[in-house]
Amino acid sequence: MSGFNLNVEINRLKKRIREKPDVESLKTLLRYLAAEGLIREIPKYLKIWRESLPLDEIFYTFLGLYYARTLKVGKLKGIWKKIPNEYKAVILMSYGYPEKALKLTSDEYTKANCYYLMGKDYELDKPLDDANRVIYNNILGAKYTLSGEFEKAINVSEENFPLAVSMGMYGPAINSYISKGIVECDTVPLIVASLVSKHLGDRYNYIKTGIYIRFFKGLRVRLKGDTAKIRYFRVLNDLASGKDGVYSLIGLKNLFWYLNKRKTGEMYLSFAGKLKLMKGKGEMKERKKTLIVLAFMKAFNNDADKVKKYAHLIFPESFSPKRRLGEYISRARAYIGVDTDAFITLRFGNFLRDEVGEWKNIILHRMKTYVGEH
Repeated sequence: MSGFNLNVEINRLKKRIREKPDVESLKTLLRYLAAEGLIREIPKYLKIWRESLPLDEIFYTFLGLYYARTLKVGKLKGIWKKIPNEYKAVILMSYGYPEKALKLTSDEYTKANCYYLMGKDYELDKPLDDANRVIYNNILGAKYTLSGEFEKAINVSEENFPLAVSMGMYGPAINSYISKGIVECDTVPLIVASLVSKHLGDRYNYIKTGIYIRFFKGLRVRLKGDTAKIRYFRVLNDLASGKDGVYSLIGLKNLFWYLNKRKTGEMYLSFAGKLKLMKGKGEMKERKKTLIVLAFMKAFNNDADKVKKYAHLIFPESFSPKRRLGEYISRARAYIGVDTDAFITLRFGNFLRDEVGEWKNIILHRMKTYVGEH
């Protein structure tokens, strides 16, 4: 664990600013308050800055952050032209406009979040320092959550939460806890995150977690006031309410495809990373060869004769691969009616990404063709 702790640094900077405020100390303090998630404290130091020092675009960055996280949409519009493009991109992304955000940003983390919301992958280099690793892990957790790799999402969340807390980075810690609650369909972490967000003054996370909580409890949310003006919340709420429609936030639509199955215990064949047969939140214990044959049957529209051409690839160790295939087709037919996440994973780019073998390449090629035809 790093020796750096935001709480210590924040208290040191507060003392310095009480004695004699200066721009650099205020900038650093505001950045740390944002990282810690202490949204409610930001106005106090923006007031000190406004009353004693010249204003610049960094001032409007943090004022924009405060308005964005407290959902003061009217006031945010009033200073929009004064906010730097890079932070405009962050706000646009979080408010549900990833396409517009991409036109304004060169930041790799913002780009990744935009692409994930659009249902597409984006590779990031892993940072070496702990502070950036906390942010990186939050983004990685979102990637795995929105692309159906839930075991990886849980592992990242469980690694990131204690690291973030140890460094005083409560904002990212809350995000990790929200991710854990969503993936595990568990309202307890979401309720805790909601209450902490409310205490910290982060109304954005408070509203977001509220929508998920009500989804898992089978309740509906009615958006009011400024929350109804925010596209991200409107789409999230529509999906949580079961409304069908064409949504540009493909990542959220994909997420609710998975969440509805995890919530109801429905079975599906997953191509996310590894080939798995899922039932709700758990992976079913089934022979890998059965799943491979099932995947071939899905890829070739349940045409056993076409699948038999690849028997030698599926059973390379067998003296009679077609006979073995026939046996496994009988087993696979028990699952032939289950849904798959092929459309989601092909678009995202993690379709069987962790598998090896020529069988994978055949299925990948055929599924791309099949999806293209439909």
